[in-house]
Amino acid sequence: FLVSNPRQRMAWLGVLALAGVDVRTDPTRLVPLIAPAGPRRRATRAPLLVAGGAAWPWQDPRPGLDVALALLDERGEGRVVWYGGKPLVGDTVGAWSLPAHPRLEAPGWVPRETLLHASAGATAALDWMAPNPERALAFSFRHADYLGCGLPIITGPDTALTDLPGEWGWVTNEAHLAETLVQALDYAADRRRRGRAAREAASLHLSLAACAPLVAWVEAGTCHPR
Repeated sequence: FLVSNPRQRMAWLGVLALAGVDVRTDPTRLVPLIAPAGPRRRATRAPLLVAGGAAWPWQDPRPGLDVALALLDERGEGRVVWYGGKPLVGDTVGAWSLPAHPRLEAPGWVPRETLLHASAGATAALDWMAPNPERALAFSFRHADYLGCGLPIITGPDTALTDLPGEWGWVTNEAHLAETLVQALDYAADRRRRGRAAREAASLHLSLAACAPLVAWVEAGTCHPR
């Protein structure tokens, strides 16, 4: 049973025990998502925040977007670009929708190379959502992409991302999100330091070498007849 982070392991052990799996010996293997070797970072003239994901009903990024867009309006510059939108599969009844705002762009689903190029040229990633159980257990592919591109991330305190070692970004609650955004936008030296920490975290914890447990399982596996 493969898990992408320790929180998933703890959650699944209970489910597996209820399903009759013997969990006295850990039946899971931790296999992290792999971060890319992203493009070289590029400076931006005006603040540019990238964000994204599918419009799943159990997630709500609107509180964070509202704070960010209000701040950019107050400053008179900057934009947020949201990559993603309606899921390609699955039921989205009750899902949220992006607010209509002149500083918010939504190109939809784009090729991964486009995402990596955008991340390399952004100021920071805005990955702040209202607390929910699914986000508390999930480590997203976009997290790995942001980190691999050296892009510092602004996120909430309840996400699995916060368990990753290093100062790869900023962790804040809704009450302090605006001041955290100001810090991310205005302090270039600190932002660059956190960007370097993001790449370091990716290379240490989200690399092919970190997938050794999966490789060992495949190499030690036995074939079973149907």
